[in-house]
Amino acid sequence: MGADRVFLIIMGVVAAVLQLLLAPALTFGDATPSFIIVATVCVILLFPDERHYVFAFVMGLVADLLGQSPVGATAFCLLLCAYVLPMAAETVGTDNIFMALLLIFAGMLVIETAFCIFLAASGILGFIDGLVHVVFPCAIYNTLLAFLVFFLMSRLGGKRSSGGSNMTMSNLRFN
Repeated sequence: MGADRVFLIIMGVVAAVLQLLLAPALTFGDATPSFIIVATVCVILLFPDERHYVFAFVMGLVADLLGQSPVGATAFCLLLCAYVLPMAAETVGTDNIFMALLLIFAGMLVIETAFCIFLAASGILGFIDGLVHVVFPCAIYNTLLAFLVFFLMSRLGGKRSSGGSNMTMSNLRFN
């Protein structure tokens, strides 16, 4: 097992434990932080290869099982973000702090809006009420947390490269 996989497992476990123990105490108005979503968005931006799909799906299921949402809703929202956000990050880059903050906010807004659509479709919450009381406050709260985590992870650990990017013509082999 590689160091990146161990890092992802540790990050997932820490996010789930923080979600259980710390998130209810940090509720601010109607906004409750989601450490699982924060960890997933940071992994999506820092790991450019396909491992973020598995991480997003597993952490979405964990978030649904820990919370009171329909099972699979958060997993779908995180997978949607895991598909869209790396393409946007590849286009604009995350080297500039402003662009990283903008990408994190866009990812949080996509996740929270898609989740609000699921809640409205299942009759748990009205769509307009969800936008006002859930989407915008939670997106801003999670963006601030994710930006801090992203900044620390990118400065301390550096960005990860994809596993297949070291391919050159000298080590390419045709059989």
